Amino acid sequence: MNLYRFNLSWGRMGDLDGLFIATEEEVASVMGQEVYFGEVLGKHSEVYDTMTEDHITLLVVSSTTAADMLHVCGNTISGYNPVAIWQEQQEYV
Repeated sequence: MNLYRFNLSWGRMGDLDGLFIATEEEVASVMGQEVYFGEVLGKHSEVYDTMTEDHITLLVVSSTTAADMLHVCGNTISGYNPVAIWQEQQEYV
């Protein structure tokens, strides 16, 4: 398990940010996939994007720290978790 930072700039409407815990395989599975976030930046905003390495950054922390954060907070520490959102969307396909 690793700690990742997520950032998606949506122009003048705003940005989406998040901190989340995931495996390298989970992050790799979302790369190149279109993730739909919904109207999170206001009515009719329809925020979505294809995930690339520009959106998700690995943060270097010890495996113990990542495990402790996962235990306390779950896989989403704060904000948006594109891996969890994409996995949820796949359940409805």
